Amino acid sequence: MFQRKELAAMVKKWEDVFFLLSPQDLSACPSRVWRMTMPASNNTAARRYLDLLRHALCRDRFPDARYEMSSGSLQLMPFDPALRAQGRDWPLEAVTMVGAKRLENLESCCCTALEEEIAGDFVETGVWRGGCGILMRGVLAITGDEIRKVWLFDSFAGLPKPDVKNYPQDEPDRLWTFNAFLGVSVAEVRANFERFDLLDERTRFVEGWFRDTIPKAKVD
Repeated sequence: MFQRKELAAMVKKWEDVFFLLSPQDLSACPSRVWRMTMPASNNTAARRYLDLLRHALCRDRFPDARYEMSSGSLQLMPFDPALRAQGRDWPLEAVTMVGAKRLENLESCCCTALEEEIAGDFVETGVWRGGCGILMRGVLAITGDEIRKVWLFDSFAGLPKPDVKNYPQDEPDRLWTFNAFLGVSVAEVRANFERFDLLDERTRFVEGWFRDTIPKAKVD
């Protein structure tokens, strides 16, 4: 096994050794090795990490089946790469349903905030299995940010029934009937962060309805 100092020396000579490191291991190397300012920098190792992370989160490089709503129930359907790219399917295994293109946009927004030194934490409202939050935490890890937090707001139990008394236009909505699929517990989301080695004290889970939680949250 290599020591971290030895790995840092190897990274200087051969960036591809990046694949041996987690974000935390990489952050132990000298800042000039791993620090990335996107999109201006051409840090190959960091770029490969974020590309691999996005593909792993949305599973667009695997034949991951999808669910399709049909006659009030969910039907298992074959993988469709076009739908997955656009975020127009409900994945069987992927930890996000936003799709590859929107993950690229999210990464770009996060990196722009870091590059332009725009203050503030990163927030996701409605996290499902946690994929977008994992990507945001991955961006912070690989760029060496040690200040910002990632906040995850969700009921972690699915969607509420429509309030047809105050919002009659929502009466046709039936998404809440699929809460067995859409409701993902805090424990499961935390486990997904752990699988990517990105769960730490700067990942904050806030459980409840937005109207009750967001106004009281101490987000920087």
